[in-house]
Amino acid sequence: MNNPTPSGNTKTWIARLDQWIFVKKCYSLWMHLVPFAVAGLLLVVLSVPAENLLRRLVLVLGNPSWIWLPAALLTIVTTGLYFVSLRTQIKRAYLLPAHLFRRTLLTGTLFLILCIVMAYGVLITTPPPRHIGPDLWACWMVAALSLTGIGWKGPEAWIEAIHLQMPDYDECHTYTTQVTRSLQRLRRPQELNLETFQQFTDQLSSLRKGIESNLPLEPDWQRPDVDSPASVLRRLETQVKEDIGEKPDSTHLQIFADVCRGRRKTEYPNLVETIAATTSYWPDWYASER
Repeated sequence: MNNPTPSGNTKTWIARLDQWIFVKKCYSLWMHLVPFAVAGLLLVVLSVPAENLLRRLVLVLGNPSWIWLPAALLTIVTTGLYFVSLRTQIKRAYLLPAHLFRRTLLTGTLFLILCIVMAYGVLITTPPPRHIGPDLWACWMVAALSLTGIGWKGPEAWIEAIHLQMPDYDECHTYTTQVTRSLQRLRRPQELNLETFQQFTDQLSSLRKGIESNLPLEPDWQRPDVDSPASVLRRLETQVKEDIGEKPDSTHLQIFADVCRGRRKTEYPNLVETIAATTSYWPDWYASER
């Protein structure tokens, strides 16, 4: 799908808004269309019949009874499942975890409120009595139950059908964890060996390639923020090959372990500086001298 290219000022505002709400490529809007359609279907099915099941649900929730227990459980579980599914979708779309909690909370709350408002709009068209607490509870149940649909395969297939592709950094997150563990092992004398070093370089290369493969899928305003860590990884790969080699002996392995601990700044300033530069993106990769 070809999206119009935003101007510089628009890019700035979109980037700022994206730190709070998931607006990248309007993906959150597209993936909520199917759940909102499900909510509409539920509202029609519940409110159109003569007995008006939606209003009867409100009346039941308005009177203290044991039905509150399963109703509360359903509301809590479906709401939690919605936010967990949304968090998974948002995490996949970004390389770095910054603002993940905030994006998830605000984006989920926004769409949950919109769905509740839609349900409440249907409910207020039915005859009174009005009970604001039970009314909102019933609308919340319908909204949360419908919004769990963002985790279904259907919405993803629908988005793919309109040729809207989002970056998928799932594998990059896995490689990031692996690189972190390999560096931690290389800092330990008992685990310092060629196999661990080669695992580190392979994982580093896979991470860099994964980022570069997602770069064309990023919107223009997000691309520099993704290209920058990829550039740092390319520099690190090059510097490791120049200073340590591809199959280092025990002496060079020890040198690399020292560099990973923040030592040998005078002898290998470029390598130390490059590893330190990764802390802007992956803080666990660099250890101060110890």
